[in-house]
Amino acid sequence: MIIRDGRRGRSKSRLIGGSGITVRFDPLLYDLICTMRPRPGQQVRVIRKRWMRFVHVIFGSLIITGYAMLRRVSDNAEIRLFSVSVRTSIDDYCWNFSAETDKTGVLLTEASTDPVEVELNLSGTTWRFIVEEWSDRRQFGSEGYVIAGRSPSALLAAPYASEVYVANESSTLASVMASEQFQYTEWTLSWQASDWVLPPYAASLHGTPVGIVSRLAEAVGAFVMTDRAETILHVLPEVPIARWHLWDADPDVTITDSVMYELSARRSFGSLCNGVIVVCTQPGGLVVDARVTGTDGTPRLPTVYDDLLTDVQAARARAIRDISLSGVWTTATIVTPFSADMPLCMPGQTIQVLDGGVSRRGYVRDIEINAVWDESFVITQTITCMLREAT
Repeated sequence: MIIRDGRRGRSKSRLIGGSGITVRFDPLLYDLICTMRPRPGQQVRVIRKRWMRFVHVIFGSLIITGYAMLRRVSDNAEIRLFSVSVRTSIDDYCWNFSAETDKTGVLLTEASTDPVEVELNLSGTTWRFIVEEWSDRRQFGSEGYVIAGRSPSALLAAPYASEVYVANESSTLASVMASEQFQYTEWTLSWQASDWVLPPYAASLHGTPVGIVSRLAEAVGAFVMTDRAETILHVLPEVPIARWHLWDADPDVTITDSVMYELSARRSFGSLCNGVIVVCTQPGGLVVDARVTGTDGTPRLPTVYDDLLTDVQAARARAIRDISLSGVWTTATIVTPFSADMPLCMPGQTIQVLDGGVSRRGYVRDIEINAVWDESFVITQTITCMLREAT
């Protein structure tokens, strides 16, 4: 394969699949474009500077896509990027980001009483952030900035939001009590986890708005996730499908070894449990002996005590999460392209990984997106997931 770089006037030769394909640099698109007509459905890998880039057939041409744009929301002022990283996990309700910029990063450091809000666009996928930290750097006449921040929902927690005491004076759904924490803000709540009725004064909680919602979510094995670009907080089950049903439904995400840049794995050992006793510690609270259907519930996990589990459905949801995560799991870290064919994965999704003829399924736990400038933006996605083979 021959790659001609229009800016530097140099060529590199690679042989891929026995075919020669000419790629030219387009200064307007700031990308590499192939004008040769491929066979229908053909897909070619371009290997350059140790990065394997996916080239997709689009309207009879081959084009490599990848761009990163950062703008200040207040006036759409653009900040030029050298690199950017975005990450989140089931243990963090916010998206986090850090970036290196050129001198235009000064636009984010101007004196202000409030954090500056920015919008990041990575190949068409957008996020909103507030800039909470920055530092400048100068070297050999060049000037730049390193910035970092989180989702705007960070303003709903310490150190921005005060802690309050709340209690339900009448019977209410957990989702309703959670939503009430945002009634005087622009934020809304999307509760997609198991819901249950809280009797009067069953929930007496102290904390920030996000802290209170997180406590209600954790009771039923769920977590809080901020929407990428909207003022919405999602409450999602940590285990959307029980371990013993993973192979009964289509996974949210399937990754094959043909799209992996890297794969690393470590195995953790533990007892595969089939049951757990869940106890509500309220006066007269229920006791639930939860077990996997068709088993006697042994071996059992340690007993769960929680004063918020006032309903059988809530106890069941908590038991499904705890039992599902028991046993032997492989924690895999997978690096893939970030493109239309390999879109953003999300914590809490189910995933299938096909590697060397072996199929494993499990749950996505952490996500990180990295974009680095190398004549164009190279964007990768790092997925951390828990996997197991079919049993």
